[in-house]
Parts: sequence; C-alpha cells; structure tokens
Amino acid sequence: MNQLTVTPKRIPAVTRAGSPLFAFVDYLSSIVMALEAWRQRDANSMQLAHIDPRTLRDIGISESQQFIAANKLFWEK
Repeated sequence: MNQLTVTPKRIPAVTRAGSPLFAFVDYLSSIVMALEAWRQRDANSMQLAHIDPRTLRDIGISESQQFIAANKLFWEK
C-alpha cells in the first residue's frame, strides 16, 4: 500500500509595510478615527449651543462667537 505524504508549503512572512491587508486595515482605521473626530466635534457644538450667556462671559466667549462655533459643520475645525 502506498503512503501519501503531504508537506505543507511554507507561507512567507508578510511585513506590515508591504501587505495590502495591513494597508486596508490602516485605511479603515483612519476612516473610523475621522468619523469619531466628527462625532466629537458635533457633540461639542451641541454642548456649546446650550451654554447660557453668564457662563459664556465667565469663559470669555461672546454670544456671536458661540453662534459661529456652534453652527460650524461637523467636518470643519
């Protein structure tokens, strides 16, 4: 009876710099980070919009500055 022997092929080590998979993961990671930054900016704008005038004076922000900052689009810094 013949025996079948199988030798596994050696898979070459993949470096991070040259790997399409890691490049894709890095790309997705940067998208997630951008979305999180946008979400945080939107939340900050909402909080700023609800600060009363006395507190604004205490922190040194005028009502016109509050209006401008609170109405920026979330992707604008």
